[in-house]
Amino acid sequence: MGKLLRPRIGLTGLIAPIPPSGGCFTVWPRTHRGVYEVFSKLEGEERQRVYHQKLKEYNRQNPIEACGEPGDILLWHHLLGHAAGHNQSEIIQLREAVLTDWDKEDNPKLAMQRPHEEMWYEWSAAIQAASI
Repeated sequence: MGKLLRPRIGLTGLIAPIPPSGGCFTVWPRTHRGVYEVFSKLEGEERQRVYHQKLKEYNRQNPIEACGEPGDILLWHHLLGHAAGHNQSEIIQLREAVLTDWDKEDNPKLAMQRPHEEMWYEWSAAIQAASI
């Protein structure tokens, strides 16, 4: 569990233009908070039950789908609900993008404190001060 909850950023880099509704990348806003709560406080079957219940809740929300031009970079919290989009544009194309997670080197002292009550505990002061 410690590795799952450590600070990580997801990155999607666009290689080709992807128009609106072109299936680029979809996120469900604010879902990272609920996922963090589930994985930091629950274990075993209870965790699985609550997590699947949260997924059903999230699927009733309106996701946000990205679009963009080659070279655009999308950054997102790795616990944020995310998926490939569905191409509903008139242009038939593949989603040409590179997806990866950026995982900073782990800090052994902070790792021993996981899970921390505050999900932003290990993030920079600038990130902690941002309105999220």
